[in-house]
Amino acid sequence: MKFIFIRLLLWKKIVEVIDEIGFTNISSCDVSDISKTKLYDQAMIENKYGLLEKSDLGEFHQYDFECLPIIFGEIKSCKPAKEA
Repeated sequence: MKFIFIRLLLWKKIVEVIDEIGFTNISSCDVSDISKTKLYDQAMIENKYGLLEKSDLGEFHQYDFECLPIIFGEIKSCKPAKEA
C-alpha cells in the first residue's frame, strides 16, 4: 500500500504543477495496467551469435526500473494562449 500511496502523491503533484504554470482543461489517467517496461527491457539486449549483449539502445539507456517508482500515465491539457 505504501508504493500505491507514493505513486498517487507523485501523480497529484505533476497535475498540480501543470495547473500552476497555466495550462487548462487538464485530464489525467493512470495506464500502468496496460503499459509495462517488458518491451523496453527486451529492446535493451540482443542475441549475437548465441550470446546476450547490450543492444545499441542498451548501450545508451541502461536503467534499472526495479528500484524506481515507474508510473505510466497520460496527462492531457491545453496550452495557454499567448497574449497579443
